[in-house]
Amino acid sequence: KRAKCIYDVDKSEVTCKCDDEDYYYENEKCNKKCIQDTDCKNGGKCNMETGLCICKTQTSGGECENIEGCDFLNCLEKSAKCIYDIDKSEATCKCDDENSYYENEKCNILRNVSNEELIDKLSLPDNTVPEWSFTAFPCHTVAVERTLKLVTEAAFQECGCDVSAALKLEMSS
Repeated sequence: KRAKCIYDVDKSEVTCKCDDEDYYYENEKCNKKCIQDTDCKNGGKCNMETGLCICKTQTSGGECENIEGCDFLNCLEKSAKCIYDIDKSEATCKCDDENSYYENEKCNILRNVSNEELIDKLSLPDNTVPEWSFTAFPCHTVAVERTLKLVTEAAFQECGCDVSAALKLEMSS
């Protein structure tokens, strides 16, 4: 889109305005105004009156598309990309390989885990092992089959299952 710029001699400054009123001028270009929250990225909210996105912490840009902190994380060197975690309001890395998860500043490969190995890693308060099969469990997911890392109380709660808070997964390398 095109803009008209006017130089104010008294103030010694240039003011620019886009020809199309659905756009605003910023960073030497015309940017489309938002009309709903989904026009703003990374959890930003659209101010319906001004048409400008109100960005969350550590994001910036006309559409909140810039994530601050990505340079510091060096995600590309770790086979990952920088994304914005809306819940935590911060930049984080997401592994390029869908069979990996990001933890301790690196991508860790998920591995196939047998039902027996999963049960072997469970610890109940009375040191007994539950007599049930992960693959027969109603909330059975690929993630449960593939990794000990994702078999946590939180993962069960996320899929809507009622799991005792006492059930804990003890990880070992």
